[in-house]
Amino acid sequence: MKQDFAYLLHFVPDLLKFKTLLYIGARPGDGKKSVRMNHVRRFLKAGYKVDILEVWPPNVEFIREWNAANGEPLREIIEGDVRELSAKEEYDVVMFWHGPEHVPKEDLKKVLDSMVVASKEIAVIGCPLGEYVQGDYQGNPYEEHLIYCQPDDFISLGWKTIHIAKDNINGDGNIMAWFRKEENVR
Repeated sequence: MKQDFAYLLHFVPDLLKFKTLLYIGARPGDGKKSVRMNHVRRFLKAGYKVDILEVWPPNVEFIREWNAANGEPLREIIEGDVRELSAKEEYDVVMFWHGPEHVPKEDLKKVLDSMVVASKEIAVIGCPLGEYVQGDYQGNPYEEHLIYCQPDDFISLGWKTIHIAKDNINGDGNIMAWFRKEENVR
């Protein structure tokens, strides 16, 4: 995952230069540092004001406790479902890192469009490439993979993508996609 973020920064080199971020689905994981929280830390270190949107109440509580124990580096922790995102250009960057695979197929376009509307500059996603079966994780039913994404799922909506894969088989790769407002007119 660390390598994935490095690839993303290669293709979106200005990603860490903005000021505000809505980070969707920041799972803390096992009481240890998780990849998703590590990404949040990267943005905080770059001087971002960060809000988190998380759907599962135990994760929300964990993140709130983490925030309090660490001097409250996060601006706001919002309990809510990404499918109900209604912000209008409130954040420079909106990021849903390894999240689209948890959204029902019929809701994916709406979620991606809402992310674009909520971002002033860039919307970013990361997800497994192709089939990667996963049920609930640590009791969290929202961790189940409901869809298996391909780059075309995002390209067809105007997003730029890269994918990293050894052989496109079961979880052996990732898709990273971004939608930059200045490059797209809707």
